[in-house]
Amino acid sequence: MESLEFLKEDFRPDPKRFAGTKGREIKGLPVREERFTLLENGRDYRFTEINPQVQGAGDPERYMLFVNPTKGTETRRVKPPHWRTISTEGVGTIRVDARPHTMPRTGYFYEVNTKGAGFLKPTAEGISVDDYDSLISERNERDLKILGFVPTENLMEPKNIIKESMFFFERGMRCEVYWVVAELQAVPFKGEMTSVHELQDRGVISAEYECYSQALRVLKDNDRIAEAAKGKNRRKEVFFKAFSVFNQETQDVGLEFPELDIADPEHQKIFFQEFFRRMGANLGILIDSGTYHYHLHSANITMAAEFVDIESCVHWRMVGEQINTSFSGVRNMHIKDMRDLAYCLKRLLYGADKRGMNYGDRNELVQMCLSGFNSSVNAKSLKRRQETDPKNVKKWLESILQEVIVEGKKLQALNNAGIMKPDGSRFSVEDWGHDIEE
Repeated sequence: MESLEFLKEDFRPDPKRFAGTKGREIKGLPVREERFTLLENGRDYRFTEINPQVQGAGDPERYMLFVNPTKGTETRRVKPPHWRTISTEGVGTIRVDARPHTMPRTGYFYEVNTKGAGFLKPTAEGISVDDYDSLISERNERDLKILGFVPTENLMEPKNIIKESMFFFERGMRCEVYWVVAELQAVPFKGEMTSVHELQDRGVISAEYECYSQALRVLKDNDRIAEAAKGKNRRKEVFFKAFSVFNQETQDVGLEFPELDIADPEHQKIFFQEFFRRMGANLGILIDSGTYHYHLHSANITMAAEFVDIESCVHWRMVGEQINTSFSGVRNMHIKDMRDLAYCLKRLLYGADKRGMNYGDRNELVQMCLSGFNSSVNAKSLKRRQETDPKNVKKWLESILQEVIVEGKKLQALNNAGIMKPDGSRFSVEDWGHDIEE
């Protein structure tokens, strides 16, 4: 009886309990079905911006969903670790064309993801969000967490998330592309449509933010590396879908790959080699544009090698001197992104090992990643415009990949200002002991 009481206490509907649990810490939680309400345009929200380059997904109104366990009429599968986003799959092929003034490029995507669809973590843990009286967790060091909602300023100020996603997409990055931003006016709460202003007045959500929005984005595959690394059944499903998406993109783009059979060890090797190459190319584009991501963890990279949560990206000229500290001609935060990317790839291989898949030689995978990186970096521009050493940036990446992927060494994580060590000092890249000369 005592153990049952402990379990009941542990799973009580308490927003503060979730504040310290990162979304990627899925711990093998199952995929569960949940009910959603389709919001009504003009009554529950208003569109504030639509990306005209997204074609083939149909009317955006069909994806404006908000969690409603009591009275919802739409059903979707809630997949950890996606706590405030829900995907609609099976929508066919979505096409995104670059704007005429940029280099010709077409991208193909296969699902629509609704961001700001309500707090979905309770569903994954077997409890209902309708049991919650408040959706505000404790304030952390940086901001106030509003569970399941997206403050409008996070998407539109100081930069426009649609333009930001197109900026990276048109430079060749594999990433989410934002389609729609809509300002919320009313959402279901405990089964009843309630205005956002009333929810603020009642303390359900914070009045600190003037308004909240919902956004639609298109992705090739919203499953994340974190999901491939935990849980036997989920891992099997995630890899199967990843190969399916790989084949669909190969067909749509006309890439020179065979149709991959997930049961074929040689085809498995092709998948992982191309994944590493694509990830290297993504990182190259990020650094070539002078941008830091800050949050390249395993829940922010999809199984189609896409970067997500790009709203966290920031140009080096927009941050303070401390964050821009340089080591051997390469900025601290670029090195952080390299290190975090390497750990994501390591987790991908961990998932592959658990599935008994063949990814070939780790040294070859590192070379594929470096090849993709080199193809995306313009040495002259990097030195002149981004004030970054083009030779040492490649040395840093190769050194980090070699140590993490091949040698299995541990490189302490970095945060924006450095991590505190036991003696009270800040952990630095210098503590890694790399010998990369200026």
